[in-house]
Parts: sequence; structure tokens; C-alpha cells
Amino acid sequence: MSGQGDQLDKMSTLLAEVAAQLEQVKLQGSRREEQHQDLTERMSQLEARMDAPQSSAAVLIPTQLQPQSFTVPLAQGVDLNAPATVGQCMELVQMAMQQKVAPALGAVYSSLSTSQVRTNERVGNLEQQVRALRIRTAWAEKDMLFSQIEQAKRTIVCRNFPTWQTEADRRLTVEKALAKAGLWNIDGMWDLATTRLDTGTPGKPELSATSILTVPSLTVRKRILEVADRVYPWYFHQEKPGTTEEPKEPEEANEGSEGTAEKTPAASSQAAGSKEEAQTYEYKGGGPVKLSPGVTQFERRLASPLQGLMNAYRAAFSKFTKEPLVPRWKTLALVDSKEAWLGRIVYRRGGPSQTTSTGTLTDWECEIHIPEEHANKLLETWRSIWYDQLRQQVNQTTVEQEAFDSAIPEYNEGEDEGLDHWIARFRYEFPWPVKFVQVPPDAEERTHFTGLRSTEELMEEMAAQEQEAAFTVNSESGGVGAMIDVTSQMKRTHSDARPSYYPFGSQTELEGAVEAAKIAHINHGGVPGDYSQEAWEAWCIKRRAAGSQSQ
Repeated sequence: MSGQGDQLDKMSTLLAEVAAQLEQVKLQGSRREEQHQDLTERMSQLEARMDAPQSSAAVLIPTQLQPQSFTVPLAQGVDLNAPATVGQCMELVQMAMQQKVAPALGAVYSSLSTSQVRTNERVGNLEQQVRALRIRTAWAEKDMLFSQIEQAKRTIVCRNFPTWQTEADRRLTVEKALAKAGLWNIDGMWDLATTRLDTGTPGKPELSATSILTVPSLTVRKRILEVADRVYPWYFHQEKPGTTEEPKEPEEANEGSEGTAEKTPAASSQAAGSKEEAQTYEYKGGGPVKLSPGVTQFERRLASPLQGLMNAYRAAFSKFTKEPLVPRWKTLALVDSKEAWLGRIVYRRGGPSQTTSTGTLTDWECEIHIPEEHANKLLETWRSIWYDQLRQQVNQTTVEQEAFDSAIPEYNEGEDEGLDHWIARFRYEFPWPVKFVQVPPDAEERTHFTGLRSTEELMEEMAAQEQEAAFTVNSESGGVGAMIDVTSQMKRTHSDARPSYYPFGSQTELEGAVEAAKIAHINHGGVPGDYSQEAWEAWCIKRRAAGSQSQ
């Protein structure tokens, strides 16, 4: 009985709770009904205000556009039950057009003109903001280009490393180059970046062919480039414990190389990842490391036509295969060793930019200025070089001979149609349109340069190359030493009134030629110390004099 009583008490408690919840629901329902009635009353009041003629919404709408303004009163004395006549209809239409339609159209026009003025103001504000943004973008682009140029001034591109060299070996080579240039005080201020290429074999990456050397300043880069032709690869050699074996060059270096690994007595350092001392050796089998100044990507693309012009000169006149061409990369002008004007690349804005403040590459035009007297020969040579490059590309990309017969268009299509066809085809070789400009000798662009040698003079110099070749270094005929022995015994032929360094321009130029001759003598296995400084100078003077006479 006690259990049943407990259950009854629980049930009564639950029923009381349910009753209390029902009371709360009733109270909430009554509150919702009151809120609904309140909202209904407010809506009716708002509708009444909107319908009232003096409402705020009606005040915002012009009087001519309010609905009650479109009613047209009838003339007095008109019988509403009688049919309307034509005159009454015309009078009613004229009254509606004059009193209702015309004012309504005027109100609409004034309203639209006001909104149009506001829209024009917003458009003007947006144009000002866009203009300010374009100016900021132009400054950002200028700063970015300036930073690229400044970074390129402190960059050196290193090439011609042996494939077996490691990153530690390349850093050792750079350290030796800095030491050779006398730059001991920039330790820790330079950085060498080398990209690792994935070969597919885990743990055996391949180093890229080039390394990027970043130095503190442009002055440091100039000092390094002064000794660029004397920088050879260095490498570490770890000797086995208990042995005194000499270093063995890698297999890649032994095959077809004439250089030897020379041990330096004072150069011993710590190889990367090794706990014992490793000897450092210089390797001359593959030639010196090629060091070239870094340029930005945009400068490289700008200088591409100038490089093509240099190739055309070397192919057209074999004289320039030995005589250096001097490109002026800042002005994109080309001169020879005698400061004669050979051409120039000029960039002009073809039209106003439609996209950005600075414009795109297609907004510019490239003009290749070439001497008028050499124009035909240069263009013919340039055309043949260009078609040869196309032919090589086709040979590299086409496997079957059948593709040569079915290729549309063929790689050499139009080759026999002359220069005009090639110039039209070459116009879009670069991202900007290209055109050739023949500059006459009396043009202002050429007047401040030395007179250009004629084609006949260049041909005569080309014919004298055999005589010049007799004064080149030839190890089989005795090399530099044999010629120095003969030259040191000869008496100078120039007048005593001339300086001792004639035909060189200065003593510094003569010393530079002597240094270059010594380096060439070293590369052929000779020892410069076997001859005195006077003998070297006499030999260089004799060689320069013979070259001047042949010209």
C-alpha cells in the first residue's frame, strides 16, 4: 500500500507541474495576442498616414506625380448622360496634355537630373580614387624596379662549375676568389645561392649549373670581376686515416681534361660535414669559373635585340670575332674598340596605356638603329641567323622526316622572298613591335662618335687576319717564350720622342696587356718568371705595333 501511495504522490506532483506549464502557455498566448493587436493598430495608422494628402511620403513625391493630380475636371454644363462629341474629346485631351502630362514630365526630368548629378559626383569621386590608386601603383612599380636594379648591381652569376663539385666546394671557390681580389674584410657579408634539382633519386640532388653570388656593394663586385679570368674551381679532399695518398680527381674531370689538381700548402680548411681536416686543391682542367654581372629580367629582355645585333656583326664581319664589341647596357648602344658607332636599341611609347599607369609591354615599340652603309649586309646576316635558329628548333622538336613535308607552315617559308618578308615576320619576335631604322652618317645620333669604318676597310682588316694569327700564342712553335726571346733582342723602331709605352695609350694599358699575356702563358703551361718585365713589355709593344701596321 505504501508503494501505491508513493506513485500517486508522484503523479499528483507531475499533474501540478503540467497545470503550471499550461498556465504559462496561456499567459504567453494572451501576450502574443496583445502584441498582434498592437501591431495591427500601428499598421492601420501608418496606412492612414500614407493615404493622407499631407503625409510625409506624399510630401516627398512632387505634386504633379501624385495620383490625385491626374484627374481632369470636365467643363461646366456638360451632360454626362449624352455621348461626347469630337470637339469635347479634343478639348479634354489638350487640357490633359497641357495641365497634367507636361508638368508630370517636367517633374520626372527634374528628379532624374538631380539623381544624375549625384551619380556624376559619385563617378567623379571614384575616378579620383582610381587615379590616386594608379599613382600609388606606379610608385610601387618604380620602387620594385629600382630595388631589382640595386639588387642586380650586387649580384654575380657564377657558371662553368665542374659537375662533381659540391656546395661546399663552390663556397670554397668563392672564398678563394675573394682572397684573390683582396677582399678579406667582407667575411660573412656575402651569400652564395645554389638551386638543388630533383634527380628522382632520394638523397642525391643535383646542383644547378649556375650559382648566384650576392656581395655587399657595387664596388666589391667590380673588384671581383677584375680577377674573373683567374678564378678556378677549388675543392676539398679528405685523406683517409693512416694514408698520404695524393688527391684523385673525379672521373668526370679526368676524361678529356688537361688540367691538374695543384695542392696549396697554406690552404687547409674544414670540409662541410667532416670532423677531420681536409686539404683544398685548385682544379684547372675545365677552365676558369665564368663570372658575369647580374641583370634584372626586364633588362635581359630589353637587351635581347642588342645581343642579336652583336651576333649579326660577328657573323657579317669576321673582324669582330677577334676585335671586341663594346655594348653600353645603360644606353643600349653598340660601339667597337675604336669607339665607332655600330648601332643602338631605342624604345618608344607606341600609344597611351589603356590598362595601367605604367603601361604594358605591348604599349612600347622597339627601334633597332643600324648604320646606313652596313644595313643590307647586317640584315641579310641577321635573317640567315634567324632562319638557322628556326631550323634548329624544328630539328629538335620533329622526330619523323614526314613532319618536314607536312608541316604547315614550314620553318623556312618565305626565306627566299627577301628582306621585306623577313622584316615583317621579325616584327613580332619580341613582346613589343620591332622595326629597323637606317641611320645616315650625318645624323645627330652618330656625330659625337668616332667615324665608322667602311665595309672596304673591314674587308681589308679581315684579309690581314692571317698575319695577325702569326703573333698568337702557339705552344707547338715555342709559345710566348719563343717570341719573347726574339723580341727582347730587337731594338725599338719608334722615335725617341714617343713615350716608352707607345703604341699603347698609357703605361697602365701596357701593364694590363702584359698581365693578360702572362695569364695566357700560364694557361699554356709556362712560367712568367722566366722572363723579365722589360722583355714582356717589349713583346707586347711589338705585337701591338705589328697589329697596327696590318690594319
